[in-house]
Amino acid sequence: MSAPLILTIGSILLAAVIPFIRLRREAVIAIAVLGAALLGAFALLMPIEEALSMGTTGVRVEGTWMILGRALTLDDGNRTAVGFLYLIGAFMIGGTWMAERSRYLPSVGLIMVYVVAASLMVKPFLFAVLFIELAAMGAVLILVEGRFQARKGALRLLILYTLGMIVLLWAGWLVETGGITSGATQEAMQATAFLALGFAILLSIPPFHIWLPTAGEEAKPYGLMFVAVILQSAGLFFLLFFLNQYPWLRQNENLFAGARLVGAVMVVFGGAMAIAQRQFSKMMAYALLADFGVIVIAVGTGQAAGYELAIGHSGVRAISLAVWALGIAVLKQREGEDTLERLEGSLWRFPYATGATMAGLFAVGGLPLTAGFPGRWALMTILAPVSGIAAGAILIGTVAITMGGLRWMIAMLRSRSGSEERISWPERIFLMSGLGLCLVLGLFPQLTYPLVVKAGEGLMNLLP
Repeated sequence: MSAPLILTIGSILLAAVIPFIRLRREAVIAIAVLGAALLGAFALLMPIEEALSMGTTGVRVEGTWMILGRALTLDDGNRTAVGFLYLIGAFMIGGTWMAERSRYLPSVGLIMVYVVAASLMVKPFLFAVLFIELAAMGAVLILVEGRFQARKGALRLLILYTLGMIVLLWAGWLVETGGITSGATQEAMQATAFLALGFAILLSIPPFHIWLPTAGEEAKPYGLMFVAVILQSAGLFFLLFFLNQYPWLRQNENLFAGARLVGAVMVVFGGAMAIAQRQFSKMMAYALLADFGVIVIAVGTGQAAGYELAIGHSGVRAISLAVWALGIAVLKQREGEDTLERLEGSLWRFPYATGATMAGLFAVGGLPLTAGFPGRWALMTILAPVSGIAAGAILIGTVAITMGGLRWMIAMLRSRSGSEERISWPERIFLMSGLGLCLVLGLFPQLTYPLVVKAGEGLMNLLP
């Protein structure tokens, strides 16, 4: 039996069984988390193409599974990234224990993790875009699960990702049929233009970010966080695989300069829009946009250190976003809304949830001593001799989001009406652990960055 087939069967069976398990909600979530973690451990640790003796018999797990004329391959080039996705998925699914009840997230979330992992395993790798489209379809189910009637954010997401899939497939066809070896040819310039457009859609670069703020208004916070992390991680790895595959792309300095400029615009635009919001979830959507702009700038450095920072920062932001989403989910459950007026004095009524919410926001914004700061500082160090504009944009974005966060914090401290609502000790521990994690990873980034960067081990041309 092949490793990709085992991952496929395990993921589909687990996702299909979870909705029908008649146990307490906590037990169902624990089963989903354990299953995802075991699949991640299998991808990381299972010997591939080696004979294993089990008593008197031998078992050999193959690395390739052929299906419909295409191959899914798990090897040393992608197994770390696949395992990383499953473990991050297990971590985020576990957070649904405290977040608002979700009918779809544990099972559909696991399928999203699998199809993104499959996008890393498929050969030819261009077909990865089809799996990313499937992940976007799953994201729609998670985003529409809420008490609001409007579903504009989910619809916009599906339309944009479908358009991105078409554009990237067209670009791939140009690359494959044109036999491009140099970026100076007309075919290369056309393919580069289509690739830039396709990845702009997948990475939610303005104006293709329009689904994100709208989903921030409509969707449950934890569902929005899960969708954003999974889809943007998929887009990032797909972009890096493209750069790793084609030398003429890596030699195009204009492409990297454009990425730095676009990333700078994302950071400044996201930070400026975050300040103006009066709904916390919508503010966080713009803060998330600014944070991903930092990753785009890191890729735009065109250096191995920049690629490592992009991969490492994508793992850290998943933790920061999960902490924020847990906190704001609890606040919305208790208060009914997350508007500025509604959350006045929430620090006195819900100190643990409010503390986790603000810690997650400041970590995503890159405030010093939080998890998001070390990556930004290291990136600005790299950018100083290359692009002062991009480095300045990162600083401006960080200041803007911090100012917006301080505005909310002042409102949360303004009125001391009402008494503290008691929550269970497990919930307190969960929220305070998240808050502490945002601070610890800011002080000791070496705890996470080296581990997450290993997900890029297969990018031999980018990370020699």
